[in-house]
Amino acid sequence: MWIKLIENQEIIKAIYGEQIPSLDKVSLIEVRIVYGEDIQCYLRFDLKILPLKMPEKWTQNNVNTVQLDMALMSSDIVSFATSGGNLIGSIEIVSDNNSKIISFVVEGENIFVIKSKWIHLRTVTGYLNG
Repeated sequence: MWIKLIENQEIIKAIYGEQIPSLDKVSLIEVRIVYGEDIQCYLRFDLKILPLKMPEKWTQNNVNTVQLDMALMSSDIVSFATSGGNLIGSIEIVSDNNSKIISFVVEGENIFVIKSKWIHLRTVTGYLNG
């Protein structure tokens, strides 16, 4: 499961408990690439599934969408091809020796593939979408 391949997985576990959400049918919001000594990539996307038990603050604010923000550290961009637009697809994360391979797949086609040493979950945010 994808959660085992990221750093600080306790953040998502604190919200979702044992029901870790799938990364299928996510809505990709942002891909950001920062060049420097090492390439860092940032992914921000909305999950399809809400937690069974929402945090009290989220319930009070009528949260209907959960967004994850991930940093991919020491990255290599293997491929990247998109014409833009609102993309709904699946994020796949697999281990490859000392690296992780992160891909975003829409209708069977790789939109991007990034190889990274570490995946750091930066934030999990609940918000009212629409």
